[in-house]
This record gives sequence, C-alpha cells and structure tokens, in this order.
Amino acid sequence: MGTRIIVLCYTIGLFVGAANGAPTDEMLTDAFLKSQEIMRAQLEAKKEGFEGGRIEIVGYSGMCGAVGCQSAYLVIQSFVYRDTNPRSKSLMALVYVGPNGDVTRVKRVVLADYEDEHETD
Repeated sequence: MGTRIIVLCYTIGLFVGAANGAPTDEMLTDAFLKSQEIMRAQLEAKKEGFEGGRIEIVGYSGMCGAVGCQSAYLVIQSFVYRDTNPRSKSLMALVYVGPNGDVTRVKRVVLADYEDEHETD
C-alpha cells in the first residue's frame, strides 16, 4: 500500500507541474541568451574568432512538492574556431525554473575547453 501512495503522489506532482506550465525550449533559450554573463562570454568567444550558435537543452534536475515542480536545465551553446587546428568551445548555464513555470535564475557553468586533434596519415 505504501508504494501505491508514493506513486500516486509522484503522479499528482507531475500533473501539478505540467498544469503550472513546463518551460518551453524557446523560454529556456531566451533566458540563456538574455543572461548578462552569457552575453559577455559570447562576445569574448567571437573576439577570439569562434563562430557558433547551435543551442542544446538537457534536463538536469527536478522535484515536485505540494506547491508544484521545480526544475533545472543545462543549456549549451557550441562554438567552433575554423583554422589549421580547429578548436571548439561551449558556453553552458543552468537555467532554473520555479513552481509557476517561470525562469528564476540563470547561472553560467564553466568547464575546461578542449582542442580537436586531427591526425593525418
């Protein structure tokens, strides 16, 4: 019986979260692109000669409670530097969404950059 109650509560939480308006990809992308920290990093990448723009969104975490669901999404924008030795870099941020479906915070995530190594025969 205890398992049924947990499943029922989880299902109700998902329904409440969906009813409150799950964020759209457009909403998450817009919040990412309007972040001052991301805009500065984009300008810096372009000054360094990087081109790019493709944006990917990955669900990162979430939880539902009595007031609705909260979630976080990892938004990633890829950049490429085309030269003899091509390189790539990504700008990343966690976009947090509150129980009412509105973006509450955008926080940049910084990881190590890497270079593509090409072997020629």
